[in-house]
Amino acid sequence: MLIDFTVENFRSIKEPVTLSAVAQRTRTRKEPRIIPDDEITPPHHVDGWDFDLLPALGIFGANASGKSNVLVALSSYLHLTTPGFGLSPTVGWLQPFLLGESPSDSPTSFQARYALGGATYVHEVKANRAGIIHESLTYSPANTKRERLLYTRDHVGGTSKHAWTIGYHFGGPHVQFTEELDAQITYLAVLYQLDLLLINPIKLWLMYRDPRVVQGEWYEEASAVAGCQSPELLRRVSSILRQFDTGVSELRYVESRPGSGAGTHLEAVHRNNGSERVFSFNMESSGTRSLFVLACQIIRALDYGTLLIIDELGAHTHPHITHELVRMFQNPRTNPKRAQLIFASHDNTLMRDHLLRRDQIWFAEKGLNGVTKLFPLSDFKARNDTSIEWSYFYGRYGAVPVTASAEEIETAVAAAC
Repeated sequence: MLIDFTVENFRSIKEPVTLSAVAQRTRTRKEPRIIPDDEITPPHHVDGWDFDLLPALGIFGANASGKSNVLVALSSYLHLTTPGFGLSPTVGWLQPFLLGESPSDSPTSFQARYALGGATYVHEVKANRAGIIHESLTYSPANTKRERLLYTRDHVGGTSKHAWTIGYHFGGPHVQFTEELDAQITYLAVLYQLDLLLINPIKLWLMYRDPRVVQGEWYEEASAVAGCQSPELLRRVSSILRQFDTGVSELRYVESRPGSGAGTHLEAVHRNNGSERVFSFNMESSGTRSLFVLACQIIRALDYGTLLIIDELGAHTHPHITHELVRMFQNPRTNPKRAQLIFASHDNTLMRDHLLRRDQIWFAEKGLNGVTKLFPLSDFKARNDTSIEWSYFYGRYGAVPVTASAEEIETAVAAAC
């Protein structure tokens, strides 16, 4: 599971910001009418360690506050750990702080910590448009808690070379790849393809996660993007669409007409009073198509116990449905493999009805010069019997837009017309 992720000097993010999945310690004393955090969302205990991890994190904030930039930063990092991807395909994402006067070659820094296979791992990457200038991977086994270096590489200024240090217990034939490793590629992405006992836990976790950020706009190309071509997965997605009263009884792929340019296309079956009507899935509502994509990605994440990143969760779905999608990660029965969900949303109802505990709610806020700040609700003295949704709506926790007065807006609209 992901413990936390830190990014520095990326788009609207100037100073380091950290998104943490570590569950805050809760009080043992029970108070009437107050639901304990662990009953709202049971965290996953990390065997051999004294901390627990959360299955879902939600980031809220005003438009242009940097919510999406945090998700894109995590996605950029995950792409860099994927075989076949380097800096070149994602060079547009590795943008230093855009609102200041930082040199264009200032490095962007990513750091991810994982709890996998009884050990914790820390992977750090610093890169600019010229390539990776620093990368390191350490791990700490649960029995000793001592951090051990696996490898580190640092760019040698004025050359195309890197200075390498390999941990004394991490030697082997794989070290030969360091000699000619491209500056655009992480070493972890190379090791990912090898069978190495020390890094197999992180390799297996990275193998099945999707580095992309799921966005509502994907429903326009749902059949191509969501990866739901297998009959069994399509059957399970159809079941979810039925449960959420979309009117779709069944989804199926059929051969496209000759000359259409597509091998197959997706159809939706509607059954009512014994009759059956079949439509092209593109004729379904945007909400149904969006739910199709979400369901495909959620099932995959739950099956493999990996990470799912969603931007604008709830943008095309009813709040009742969005709540149930989040609960699929919160419930140990539906999420036995400890998958994690990280999302950004404007849907304040996700703060309602004890869906999320206080350390699962994060806020992105614009500071001076548009710099993104990131902080959890648990930083505030908010009780579980308060209306978190309305407290946020009225600005108690910040991270809400500062709008002009009604008169000023009216004057601006009139001038624009």
